[in-house]
Amino acid sequence: MKSISCRLIILDETGSACAKDISGNLPEVFLSREHHSWSKPIIKAVKEKYGLDIKILRTLSETQSTRTQSCELPTESLSTSDLIWDTLDSEGGNVDSLQDANVATSTPWTQPGWNSEAESWVSQALFELDISQIGRLIQHRVWSVSYVAYTETNAGRIWFKASPTHFATETAVSHWMSSKFPKSSPRVIAWNQTRNWMLMKSFGARQWDESIKQKAVGSYLKILAQLQQRSTLYTGELTNIGLPTKYPSLITKFIDFVGKNPAEFQGMVSTKIMNQISSVMTELEKEADALQSSIIPVGLEHGDLDAGNVFIQGNNPIFTDWSDSSISHPFYTLASFWGTKINLDVITSYYLDEWSDYGSPKQLLNEYKSVGRTAATFRSASYLKLKGKYPSASWWELEPYLIQLLRLIPSMSPLYQIKHS
Repeated sequence: MKSISCRLIILDETGSACAKDISGNLPEVFLSREHHSWSKPIIKAVKEKYGLDIKILRTLSETQSTRTQSCELPTESLSTSDLIWDTLDSEGGNVDSLQDANVATSTPWTQPGWNSEAESWVSQALFELDISQIGRLIQHRVWSVSYVAYTETNAGRIWFKASPTHFATETAVSHWMSSKFPKSSPRVIAWNQTRNWMLMKSFGARQWDESIKQKAVGSYLKILAQLQQRSTLYTGELTNIGLPTKYPSLITKFIDFVGKNPAEFQGMVSTKIMNQISSVMTELEKEADALQSSIIPVGLEHGDLDAGNVFIQGNNPIFTDWSDSSISHPFYTLASFWGTKINLDVITSYYLDEWSDYGSPKQLLNEYKSVGRTAATFRSASYLKLKGKYPSASWWELEPYLIQLLRLIPSMSPLYQIKHS
């Protein structure tokens, strides 16, 4: 695996000074190239080279060979290394990015001092639950999509998650899932809806992957279908906690937007891909129109279900990460599944069979196939809508996913059937 140079803007607790070496250069570590949101490799490298226990704040930028990362360090800690404090003004162009007000509002963990507040809340919440904390909060993943950390306790590992303002409903939906579907959801033991914080008990170590046999996959899909069917009875509750209704208008609005604003996609996909997308728009519109009179009631749609968001606990699938969820056609959750291939006969026998009260096997299969043909469009439309809420300085982190989805639209296939990087 190729390495990447990571330049570190290590800020003090006030955010007014940054650490440099005696030559006036920013500290630098070399890392194996993997997604920038994973915290442990950076924290470990800085500890080994400089002896410092940093907290990750944000990835400011990244290329194929370099990354610029902002971090936080208590002022007095620098005395244990060969670095010295310098004024932040000396960092020129990075200052504007570090002080971006939209980023600070939407993802407050990018600001010095936030980590201390979060740690205090976690410690107090665990104390009130009579759970003894062992050690500090350890960062696991930090980016504009979420902040995830964990701490060890006498009750096992406890996970802490903070959600950004553009995913403000995630905490409420996760809490709702924990109470309504405790066997299929992480158990939320404490939450702060105002700050979009929650604590969850550990929910299994094994993720869904290719090694899981199709029969077992079928049993998980059966549970997913049962969960979604029950959710159709609670759309009023889901609306009250802030969950948006995306279906069926989302696709038709996206088709209209693509036709009127082709320049919006310049630089994201090639002219060839845009021509391919345009060539299937009429067919996609027909599918969307047909789904307007769906035989399936709207319910809870995950929005981002992939192998990394499903954990196995005993014989139960635990569905996590509800940041993109909405009230929509339930079939989009499965048709938009990323990560592992699922056989159609398994879907028919286990997932669709659970919806037999709503139509014949042929009707259900036809509807599922129609949803599958519009799956990439549905997901693309969701990401494009999200772009309007996202701080522009952080959109580079999510744009690759939209680009990937746009390229998949012409295939008109469920996402798990398509090979993609």
